[in-house]
Amino acid sequence: MKRHFAILILLCGLLVNCSTSPPYDGPGPFDKTASAKDDIQRSLSAARPSGKHVLLVFGANWCSDSTRMVSLLQSDPQIAAVLRESYLVTRVDVGPKGSGRNGDLVTRYHASIDKGIPVLVVLDSSGQLLNDTRQERLRDSDHKHPERVLGFLEKHAPR
Repeated sequence: MKRHFAILILLCGLLVNCSTSPPYDGPGPFDKTASAKDDIQRSLSAARPSGKHVLLVFGANWCSDSTRMVSLLQSDPQIAAVLRESYLVTRVDVGPKGSGRNGDLVTRYHASIDKGIPVLVVLDSSGQLLNDTRQERLRDSDHKHPERVLGFLEKHAPR
């Protein structure tokens, strides 16, 4: 009986620990060790001579909508074609909720992550913001609607 009680106490402890642990922040499409500022600057430098725009994807590995959006951007043939022709893509890790990871970039580019992630932001080759996500943004679950993502990318592609 004492052994069963001890196992029950141990299991309760594990359940409490699991329910209070931070969200998964491990390997995935968003590199938590990368310098997002440097990545953005590299993309902007490469965009200038090419005439392409820069697509910033603000997201996190713990967020299934974020990881599915990255997967859609890579796997949908029409979307991938528009990206190859018109964009340089930079992923920006925002980390676990409340972490403030890359918060300066969230603020600078008006990436309204408080409404959910992923958030897609488009910059021209000079770094000018082309879409203000406070007014216009894709929904978190739009990875389920490739036509919406494609329409967004075509709308903001260089002319």
